[in-house]
Amino acid sequence: MPLRLSQVRLSQVRLSQVRLSQVRLSQVRLSQSGIIRRPERTLPGLCLLALATVLSAPPVAAQQPAADLQALERAIKEDRARAEALTRETRALAGEIESLRQQSIAAAARAQDLESEIVAAEQELGGLDSEEAAKAADLATRRDQLEQTLGALQRLALQPPE
Repeated sequence: MPLRLSQVRLSQVRLSQVRLSQVRLSQVRLSQSGIIRRPERTLPGLCLLALATVLSAPPVAAQQPAADLQALERAIKEDRARAEALTRETRALAGEIESLRQQSIAAAARAQDLESEIVAAEQELGGLDSEEAAKAADLATRRDQLEQTLGALQRLALQPPE
């Protein structure tokens, strides 16, 4: 008793695997359920179709996923290397930022120290200015006193006591 197949699902057979010489278009009908209905075949025809499907499918299926897998592995490796490089660069930049922040803090502290010194020097200068003015006034007073004393001495020298 020969084995006969009346239905084949579309997901089981790739169209590229079926040759037009094997199937006549008038023999194939697509139903709404996605099933290809063919007239019943005999066992040798079915075996040839199965053999053609099995022989042609694995190499194509094996080569394509292997190539895709290699491409994905290569892309993952490149992405990891890029991520590691970016991580190193990020750490280097974070270190540089921290160094610049420390330098900025030190410069700000030094500027505050210098401003404090400037304020102290200005206050001292203001005190010295007022001290100079006071001493200049004192000196002028003493000069006037010395002039008067010298004038009195000169007048006495012109009229000696007898």
